[in-house]
This record gives sequence, structure tokens and C-alpha cells, in this order.
Amino acid sequence: MKFLLNQTINLIFSISFLIALCLFPGVSSFAAGTVEMVDGYRVVRGERPPIEFSAKDTAAWHQNVLVIKFTRCIEHHLKENPLKVSKEGIVRFQMEAVDSLNARYGVASASRYFLSPALNNTFTDRHKAWGFHLWYRLETTAKSDILQMMDSYAGLPEVEITTPSFRKVLHGEKDMDDTILPQDIGSRVAYQHAAFVDEFPVNTDMQPHTSPAFSGTRSSGKEDSLWIPDDPLFGNQWAFKNTGQFNGRPGADISWTEAMGIEKGDTTVIVAVVDGGIDLEHEDLAGNLWHQTGYNFVHDSPVIEPHNHGTLVAGIVAAVNNNDKGVAGTAGGSGHNDGVRLMTAQVFAASGSGGFHLAQVYAADNGAAISQNSWGYSEPDHYNPAILDAFDYFAANGGGDVMEGGIVISSAGNSNDNDAYYPGYYSGVFSVAGTCNRDEKAWYSNYGSYIDISAPGGETNIVNERGVLTTHNDHSYGYSQGTSVACPFVSGTAALLASYAYRNNHILTNTEVWQFLVENTDDINPYNPQYYDLLGSGRLNTHKVLQAARNTLGNVTNPGYFTAAASTYDYYVDLSWKRNNELNNVLVLYATTNEFGTPENGTVYGPGDFLEGGGEVLYSGSDTLYSHSGLDEHTTYYYRAFSFDGSMEYSHGRTTNVATYGGNLRVRGLNTDYTHIPVTQLPPATTLRAEVKNKGLELITESKVHFSVHPAGYNSSGSIPLPLGPGEKAEVSAGDPWQSAGLAPGSYTITWEAMHPGSDIDARRDTFMLNLTDSLYSRDSGSIIDGIGSSSGPIIFGMPYEIYREARLTGIEIQWPDRYLSNLDFRVALYEVNDDTEIIRTAFLSGLLTRTPEMQNTTHSFPAGEQTVIIEPGTYMLAFKQLNEHNLMVGFDGEPHGHFYRANHDSDPASFPNLITGYGNLALRMILNEHDHDTGAGDAAGTENALTIWVHNNTLYVDNPQSTVEIALYDIRGFKQRSFSANTGVNSFPLRLPAGMYFIHPGKNGPAESVKVIVNPANGM
Repeated sequence: MKFLLNQTINLIFSISFLIALCLFPGVSSFAAGTVEMVDGYRVVRGERPPIEFSAKDTAAWHQNVLVIKFTRCIEHHLKENPLKVSKEGIVRFQMEAVDSLNARYGVASASRYFLSPALNNTFTDRHKAWGFHLWYRLETTAKSDILQMMDSYAGLPEVEITTPSFRKVLHGEKDMDDTILPQDIGSRVAYQHAAFVDEFPVNTDMQPHTSPAFSGTRSSGKEDSLWIPDDPLFGNQWAFKNTGQFNGRPGADISWTEAMGIEKGDTTVIVAVVDGGIDLEHEDLAGNLWHQTGYNFVHDSPVIEPHNHGTLVAGIVAAVNNNDKGVAGTAGGSGHNDGVRLMTAQVFAASGSGGFHLAQVYAADNGAAISQNSWGYSEPDHYNPAILDAFDYFAANGGGDVMEGGIVISSAGNSNDNDAYYPGYYSGVFSVAGTCNRDEKAWYSNYGSYIDISAPGGETNIVNERGVLTTHNDHSYGYSQGTSVACPFVSGTAALLASYAYRNNHILTNTEVWQFLVENTDDINPYNPQYYDLLGSGRLNTHKVLQAARNTLGNVTNPGYFTAAASTYDYYVDLSWKRNNELNNVLVLYATTNEFGTPENGTVYGPGDFLEGGGEVLYSGSDTLYSHSGLDEHTTYYYRAFSFDGSMEYSHGRTTNVATYGGNLRVRGLNTDYTHIPVTQLPPATTLRAEVKNKGLELITESKVHFSVHPAGYNSSGSIPLPLGPGEKAEVSAGDPWQSAGLAPGSYTITWEAMHPGSDIDARRDTFMLNLTDSLYSRDSGSIIDGIGSSSGPIIFGMPYEIYREARLTGIEIQWPDRYLSNLDFRVALYEVNDDTEIIRTAFLSGLLTRTPEMQNTTHSFPAGEQTVIIEPGTYMLAFKQLNEHNLMVGFDGEPHGHFYRANHDSDPASFPNLITGYGNLALRMILNEHDHDTGAGDAAGTENALTIWVHNNTLYVDNPQSTVEIALYDIRGFKQRSFSANTGVNSFPLRLPAGMYFIHPGKNGPAESVKVIVNPANGM
């Protein structure tokens, strides 16, 4: 059974090691979930077990939807590059690899998964800390193989998680509308007025189930008076008071009438009903609705659509008690609309479902303490990681004013098996099974060791009245069955517990609420021998829960409030509190984790004392202020305050926490101009640069930026100039240039990390993936307009090509637009330009080329010509030229994508060309090959005893001056394709390989330090 909200097991996803380094800089436990400090927020996630997908499960998810989460490494790119849609209707993230897959699978729609008007269409810093801004929903235009699509996107370094959009179902009857009671229901129920009746509980034969964790949880012998409301249908609500009606077992109830003598509900407690929409005009619910009502996440609208399932669940939680109408609710108050508040978070409607992840975030942000969920996935072992993230977010940030953290309560499911049905199976969710009116497992209820508790779910399959009577749409009432109706009894009880604690000036943690519920139940194992210990700790007993709270929380009440505020100028925290109504003294503890012991009654504590279980005493006395100084920067400190009276009896305590400030550095890498470039355009030496911003205190101590490139082995550091005031930025350069000459094609990770000495939590990273290709430049794109060849002037494509190694131009490739094309004669030119973007010389001018209408929406290659074109190192501009050529200055705009420019020749022939936008797409590509490896000249390794290796006429040649050497040939991915044994002298080995880049390596140590060769189509097959 799950006794802790954040108990975790395992966390596995297909995340590359490099990306994991970028994503989880502060992870303290990965295999058993994760705990991170992100921008001052503590982010705790539970286990994420791998999901076994099968083609037979396709009905379990929506066929055209994929949900992905990008890595934090590219959040800056996502922020600076809004989504675009191509003329073909394909979504573009402006990331080549992602956009290529979007085109392959026909992704026509993409949206931020956690963006909603309900959350004010923005992401708070807390939302960003949880990574909600990195989730996207992709939708395809046609039926797609989602499993294949998942695998494709999961292989990208930019993507952390991929998942289908799983279908969810309600855990109630197939058609809840069929359960409405006949109109004569009122004539069959005895009318009872509210009264207190002194009597002992009727279930005295039950064996109490208790836990040693809380002392004094058994009955003291003096029972609370019974409270019977005047709701006319109360006599049929056997789950509240089972006297044996409908052939039930007397006492097989939640002891609700006894519990009402302790607590009836407080309006400060909010229960989020994550379900269908509540009937807001129902006579028995309207008085207990939350003042803002809620939100319809299915249709992204504040307009709630009444839904029978949401209405019946709401009635069990908090139908208005004692109002001379209908039924009673678990936490429905005393009869003055003073029950707990019902927030409707609508995720089911007549037209569909959706927004389950948003509902949890919305509920937490709007003060809900309890998230009530009577739904689940249609198949076992399936879950959406984003929704589990949302559950974890609610656990960490829910609670409102009445609890520390929220509690998510879910039905276990109605499949009558013990498979892993989420969300009830999740360790971070409180799971509820269903029983009948004889305390036996309901015939439909799921069971298993993961169940936390059981509650009345009823059975209507034989007799309607053995179901649970509750509110239905249109001011009606009806019987229902399912773990759907068992779950809200637990949510209502949790709300009563929070109400009682809050009313008595105690703030419980979500873990304490969890423990009170499971440790104060009735043992139903004797009635369920086949399901021994598989129905949780027992059947819910609301009276025992409240009685345990009353006995445990004690007579001394907490301080009135307790707050902590960190100084923005120094490392100290100001604590303040209000003494309780009895003006008792206060004991204050602190710790660096949220774990505190309990002061032992009768014991005197002083500053510096440590409590067993956690916490050091800071202060004891009658003051209401305390300043805690000498703290570490960027550290979260936890505090707990207890009142105590003259006999040294202590209150239950209340907790607060705060994070101290510090340098709060932010780093942004500045060497991000390229994503995919050929090795011929990589500079032989590059100085890496970063921008650092100080968002905290003035930075006066030495801090550095660390630069690294993996797997190139480059590491260097640069110092941040001091002082750096709050809000100020500074540029930092690496101490040593990155010597990038000679790198092989592949993917490289550039990492910038800002470090503030003495504070590991202040490390900030930015990461960029650099992909080097063997020959093809394919990053540039531009626009083409109508009228090419007209007298209005030529059009030139502006895009700088930085060539750093001697290369041979072998061809020009043009991607034509998707509009009608006329016949056109043109040339392609390559200009060398200087730093002022002036043409130095024409490095290449093609012969006369012809475009035809058949080339529309195609890619066409034009050879460079019969003569070998050698390009020396320098800066070049590739241009598409009409025949009516003019002398032009070539234009650059500094953007990562090229554009077309038109010069104003009438007024100033040398003017900077004007940018032409808003037209179809055109891309020009140079096809470059490295000169050294294509002529057959070969490369020597640098010493007289080294091998000479080259490729010529379908053959690999190895000149070996040594004894026999083993030779291995690897492809660009690092996979071995061939192996050879080279004897002394010149060896030749025929090649039958696809054209491309390969690595030849002597020995057995892989492709590192290999000789690079290019196999062209003409000499490879």
C-alpha cells in the first residue's frame, strides 16, 4: 500500500546522456523519481515506469495525436522562434530535424500543451520550473502510426519525452443517466429532522484497524452523539448510516453520523471535482459551490456544461446538509450552506473529454486542497507523463490556506482485476476501491497491493437501492455504483479532516492527511478472505479519522500564522508569527529538509537543541519575530512553529519555508549561429562566448563561465567581470579558443555553465547541439517572387558561406517553390565578399541553366560544370541571377536563414538591396566535397612509419610501411562496415558501399583518430 505521497520507484525514459546532463542539473535521485531545485522551486516527481506499447493497443489512444516534451536545452529557441506553418500546411518549429519529421508525418497543428485561458495564457516561473512550457501537442492531418511516430521523435536530441494521448474513461456505470431514481422515491423514505441522539455505534462487532504511527486513535469509550440531518432521502444513504436496510450488514458504513459531532465542513476548504461538469443550479449543490465555480477544460471555456457523473460525485462530497432537500453530503455543512466548497474542473462533456493535466494545475493555483478524480485510463499500464507531472504539481503546490500541499484522490477502476490502472496505481495518488453494503468487495472493483483504502461503492446490478444515493442532473437524485462513487466519500472525509484541523488552528501536511485516512479504518479482511490485504488498509471510517485528529492534535492550538521572508540584500530570513488566542509561547525549529520531529510534552527545549526526527531549535519564548542569519545563498530553509503552554504541552505545529537569494546567474550561449553545417565551413578555431545576467544580488565575488564541447574534449573557462549589479548583463569569452580543425562529421554538444563559487545550486547551463555534415549545406532558405526575368531588376539570394578549408564545388541544388513556374534561363554565381559585404571576385559562375514548369515543387540539381572549381577559404555569397545582370552589393541580414533582396537600381545601383518577403519558398545549396580525399592523392598520417590511405576507382588503397595491420572501416554513425588486413607495402581493397563519408582506422579502438575518406557515387559502388 502507498502511505507516502511522494513515494517513488523508478524513472526511465529515452533521454540521451547528453540531454540528461542539460535537463537535470540538480537531480538528487533519478532511479527512484527525481527531486530538483529549479529557479528556487522544489520539483518532486514520482516514478515513471516504461510503457510496453503494442499495435493491438491502438484503440487505447487517439490515432492522430502525439504529445512531446522538448528538452530544456532548447527552451530559448522555442521562446525566440514562434511556431510557423508552411504553405504546405506543415507546422515548423524552425528546427531542421523536428521540422523534417513534421513534414514526414503531416503535422498540421501544434500547440503548447499546458497553455490555457484558465491559466491566463501564460507560464508563471513556477510552471516553468516544472517544465510545463516545454510540452507540445502535435496533431497530424491523416491517420498515422503513432508508435512509429513516437520512435522517430524520441530519437531527436531536442526531444525528451514522447507519448500518445491515451483515452480516459469514467469509473461509473456505463450510462449514468440510467440510474435516476423513479419519481416516487420520496414516498419510500422516512422523513427525519436533524437531531442529536445519544447512542453507541451500531458496528461494535467490527475490529478496529489502527496503526502505531498515531497514538490514541482508538475510541476512548465516550462516543460522540449521532447527528441525523433532515434531508428527506437520508434514510436511504446506507453508506452514511447502515442499519441493515436493503439486506445490508448493520455498521457497514463510514460512521458519518458520529463524525458529524466533531466536524461538518469549513468553507475555506476547496475540493476540485475533476470530472464532468457539476449541475450548478442543483438545489442540493448550489449552496456549497466555490465562488468562482470552475472551468470547462474540454471546450476551453468558463461555461460549465452539466454532466451527470460530475454532479453525482459532487453530491457525495458536499451536497448541502440539513436543508430539507434531497440527500446529505460527506462534508456538506450544518444546513447554512457552510460546507466545503466544490470547484468544478470539467474534463468530461457530452462531446468528449480533455484537459486532465490543466485541471490539476488550475486547481492547485486556485487554492484547492483536494483533487477528486473518479476516472482512469481505458487500458492498464498506460499513463500520460504530463498528467503525472500535473498530479505531482498539485501535491507540491495545492492545499490552499488549509493544508501544506494537496492530495490527489482517485478511484481504482471497475475492471474487477489487479492490473495497473492509472491514475489510481500511481504512488503519488491516493487510490480507492469499492465495497457493497455488506463490506464485501463490490463485484466490479479493482483490487491489489497498491490500493490505499476502500469505501462504499454500492451495487445496483440486483437491487437499485444497494447502490449509493446521490444528486443527479436537473434537480434529481439516483442510485449509482462504481469506484467512482467510492472515491468521493474519501475526498469528502479528507475535506472534513482539513476543515477540523484548520478550524482548530492546525495546518496538516498532505502526508499527514494521507496517514490519518489509512491508519483509521475498519478492518474488512474477515469479509473478504479472497482479497486479504488487497483492499487497502480497510474501509473508510470518517469518525475514526476525525477522532484520531482530535486526539493527536491536542488541546494547545498553533500560532495564528507563521511566515518566512528572505532578505534581498543579505543572507538572512525574517520569521514572524501571531501567538494563539491563549497567548501561549512559541518554539521555532529549522531544517534544510521538510522533516521535523515532534516536541515531547513535558520537555523544555532551548536554542541549539535537536529533536529526534529532525529540526534544530532556533527560538523559544513570547516574541513574535525572529531573524535567522548566517545562511547559505540559494538554499531552501524549512521552519516549524509550535505553541506550548505552562505545563509544556505542545501544539501540532505549522510549517513554512523560504529560499534565500544570491547571485542568481543566468547564462545564454552566443555561439548558436549554426545547426547543421558541413565540416568545410567549420572555423579551424572558434572563441566561445556567453552572455551572463545577474537576476539577484550584486555579484562581487569571483564567478566563472565554464565552456565545453562534447565529445571533442574541449574545456575552458572565462571570468565574469565584477562587480555585476542586479539586472546587469555581461559577455564572457572562453580563455582558450576551441581548436575545431579536423573534426569529423557528427553531433557535438556545446555547453555554457555559469558557476558561482560555494553554491552548486546556482549553476546555470545552456546547451546547443552542433551537427556537422560531410558535404551538403542545407540550412539556408529564402523567397522567390513572381516576375523573375522582368526588367524590374535582378533578385539575389543573400546568405554568407564561411569556407574554412579548401573544397571542391561539385554542384548546385535548387528547391523550387510550389507555385506555377514559367520557363526561365538563369545562372548561379558564387561571390567572394569582404567584411563590408562588398564583392571581391566572382569565384564561380555557372553556364546557362534552364528552369521548366515541370520543376514546380521539386528539388533539382545542376552540375558545377566540366572544370574543377576549387574554393579557397573565405566568405562567399551564393546567388540566383537573372540574365539582365547588374553590379550589386550582396546583402546580409544577420539572420540564421537567408532571404532574397532586390536592389534599387534607378536611384542608387550600389544601394543595399531591399528585403523581399511574403512569397513562396526557395532554397539554394552548394554541394561541397573536401578536395584532399576525392582525387586519390591520399593522406599521410604524419610520420615516416605511418599509413597512407586513399580511395580511387572503386578501391581503398593502404600503403603500409610496417608489418601487417588490421584495418576497420566505419560509417558516419560509428558502425563498423568492413575490416581488412593490410600487409607490408601497397594494399588494395575493392569497395561496394553506398556513397558517403567513412572512417578508416588501424587497430581495434573504434573510429576515434581515424582517417576520413569520401566515397562518391562515381567511385563507390
